[in-house]
Amino acid sequence: MTRLLLIIVLGLGILMACGGEPQSSPGNDPQIFAVAEPDSEDSGRCGDRERLTPQLQILFKSERIDQDVLIAFEDECGVEVAVTPYAQDEELITSWNAVRDGLDVVMIPDYLVAILSRQGRIRPLSFENIPNTVEISTRFQNLPYVANNAIALPFQWGTTGIAYNTSFVAEAPTSWAALFDLEQVCSFEVRAAMLDEERAAVGAALAYLGYAYNDVDREHHAAAGRLLQEQRPCLVGYLSPGPDLSAGELRLAQATSVDALLARDENENVRYVIPEEGSSVWLDYLAISADSDDAYTAEILINFMLDPEIAAQNADYSYAYPTSEAADALRDEYYLTLMADGGLIVDEEIWSRLSWIERDTSTSIFSDTFLSVRGRE
Repeated sequence: MTRLLLIIVLGLGILMACGGEPQSSPGNDPQIFAVAEPDSEDSGRCGDRERLTPQLQILFKSERIDQDVLIAFEDECGVEVAVTPYAQDEELITSWNAVRDGLDVVMIPDYLVAILSRQGRIRPLSFENIPNTVEISTRFQNLPYVANNAIALPFQWGTTGIAYNTSFVAEAPTSWAALFDLEQVCSFEVRAAMLDEERAAVGAALAYLGYAYNDVDREHHAAAGRLLQEQRPCLVGYLSPGPDLSAGELRLAQATSVDALLARDENENVRYVIPEEGSSVWLDYLAISADSDDAYTAEILINFMLDPEIAAQNADYSYAYPTSEAADALRDEYYLTLMADGGLIVDEEIWSRLSWIERDTSTSIFSDTFLSVRGRE
């Protein structure tokens, strides 16, 4: 059994978020923990082995990739996988710039795909090398982020909603009123929280007021800003709520489905709901860097990740939803039960309440609104 070649790049904060050459420093030097060796057995998931290069570099969001999946790829295909992790979506570009050698495969949040394509940082895909594209549900085809998935492929997804602890919240919330009606949210004795993400927080406020989640009307945003400011004294703060939910420190919070499922895995009293006014859905894509030295091996890795068995295994690890219906059917029964009992199954009725996040020049108003609230802290 081989082991994952893991690269952890430290000191990324010294780099600017856009462009620029990485600075050389001891903190940027990769740490190599192990090297893979080829497996003598052919799994049938490695394409043309004679065309594979010995190593790939990938940039993935922390906790969204199961290292055992990458170990399996190394064992089956004999390709070392060097991983640079990034913690938050906003750190992707900084982390990318910090990688000294040619980067191959990148996990990209939905809204950055078109931006990175326009900048020439990702390359078109050769679908003949990625036959598992047929496994991707039609629901994730032709989204506003990338036409026909020509330059990036949908890998896993999730939602934002409300997570709550039934030990403290007697009646399951159905509306954003649980977080925006002052009588309700303040009754939790400063044990409520919002996500530290402008589109999630402002979008929820707009939805509660009866406006579209992607609304850019200035008067509507002014009203949403006032609502968030009024709510602020009743909150613990803006944060990622998973650990505090599972520990019982938070009673109710705006959360992602990943936060909620992670918390529920540790605390069976945690439940999740998509409010009746609506909420958002997000998506992680896999793409190939324009600087990749071997697009073929990178495409073989992407195809491996989209294999239903592998995608199901990774989803159980990351707590996200796979984009393949076949992968959904292969998920461990434990996680399916965890989701079903915790309000985390997304059926067609819930899909009707979800909005894809739109981003263009007009949506910069979300940053202004969020800053007007956070700037008062």
